[in-house]
Amino acid sequence: MLLICSLLTLQGLPHAEPRYSDYVNTKMKRLLLRAELALASGQLISPPNDNALLYLERILTKNPTTPQAPELLNQLFARFMASNEAADHAPELARMKNLKAMGIKARRDERLVRRVLRPALVELKDCRVSLGLASLQLGEHAEAGRQQRAAARLVVKYQMEPGGLSYLSRRLAENQSSRASYEWKRYAEQTYRPTQARGEPVRKYLRKEFEKLKDCRVSLGLASLQLGDQAEARNLHKAAADLAARYQLKLTGVNYLAQLVEQGTGPPARAADKAASYPGAHAPRTSQGDSPQTSPSRDAPRVFGTF
Repeated sequence: MLLICSLLTLQGLPHAEPRYSDYVNTKMKRLLLRAELALASGQLISPPNDNALLYLERILTKNPTTPQAPELLNQLFARFMASNEAADHAPELARMKNLKAMGIKARRDERLVRRVLRPALVELKDCRVSLGLASLQLGEHAEAGRQQRAAARLVVKYQMEPGGLSYLSRRLAENQSSRASYEWKRYAEQTYRPTQARGEPVRKYLRKEFEKLKDCRVSLGLASLQLGDQAEARNLHKAAADLAARYQLKLTGVNYLAQLVEQGTGPPARAADKAASYPGAHAPRTSQGDSPQTSPSRDAPRVFGTF
């Protein structure tokens, strides 16, 4: 939960509808004020329903990265240790130490989110833009719109620079493909590289975002084949495979893309119509015993943009 909370508070980003967010912020401010007043009046651990330790526990349980909380907790800990109560209240002392450890871990995990996840999310946004432009080039305007909306959500949620999103939006509004056949590749460069640093919490908490990036790379690779760019498809397959291996992701579509790259062919022409005919269709999934290096994809997944 600590990493998830860190992700939600990254750069002060809202994680809910504005009204709910305002309510949560007001409630947290109220708890912080009560903690300050309790400290000022010497109510460190008592009375049971109105003390600084109780309020700080509520604050840090809801959001371990609340900026003002560490300073208040340090004040509480110092005053408690200097008082005559510490020796007779071991459980309360243990609760304070647990809160301090929780805060340290939350701040460390927040740095991890900033360092590891954000670059991947920026690339996911750029991949969506490239896939939208490729879709326009192939005459798939509905798919281009879907990718544009997905990229726009990322820009708003994580306060990113729009980059090529503005251009894609204009092309969609004009109902036109890219001005030049190569423009869809402008934002497709793979700048994010998987890192080994603290890989375990990344795999555990942030796998969903890496799955999206891997799937987008596969989809863009399939689009590259349809646009006749074999080299770009090969690069995208390698990028998707590297990500899957590093974070132990599902190989949905990765091996199928590899087969097409080796054959030098694009997805079957009728695959799009077949995939569109039933909304619940999914790309094949690997069995539980498959490994990222060896599991085969027996059937063709849905074509680009449908992962």
